[in-house]
Amino acid sequence: METPTQDARAATVARLRQRIGNSPQAFLDEVGVREGEGGKGYVVGALANLPTIAHTGLRAGDRILSVNGEAVGNPQDDSFRIDDVMTLGSARLEIQRGTRRFTVTVALN
Repeated sequence: METPTQDARAATVARLRQRIGNSPQAFLDEVGVREGEGGKGYVVGALANLPTIAHTGLRAGDRILSVNGEAVGNPQDDSFRIDDVMTLGSARLEIQRGTRRFTVTVALN
């Protein structure tokens, strides 16, 4: 039997997957990222201004290369990673800024 928290997480995951499935580009625009060239990662735009993200030090123009060790860059494929992120309550992001690469952890709360 799922707890109310698990029910809420499952509902959130279902809504996110539906939004991504309906229009991947609209979803990316909404969250403030765009696909990187050649499907390699996501380039941060307005996402960097969100209060939950600003403390991480991400900047517009940074490229998110992986989430929790898995390469990203295709919204349809990456929608299945939402379960892992929701279960963990955080995401470890591999970032490229210019020629430098580093990792940040973003908590979902």
